[in-house]
Amino acid sequence: MGETSATVTLNGNQVSCPVRSGSVGPDVIDIRKLYAQTGAFRSTRLHIDGKLRFRYHLY
Repeated sequence: MGETSATVTLNGNQVSCPVRSGSVGPDVIDIRKLYAQTGAFRSTRLHIDGKLRFRYHLY
């Protein structure tokens, strides 16, 4: 079975991002490739329940 992907267009740039499935909850789009190719996001480090988390903001 092939990998599922979503095509995202941002400021005229098209990027194909993989879709990930977990054992619980909805499928999600992995935006790491989108960030790497467009640089349109800024991340904020958060600590939630003692674990390091990241929040991404689109600019």
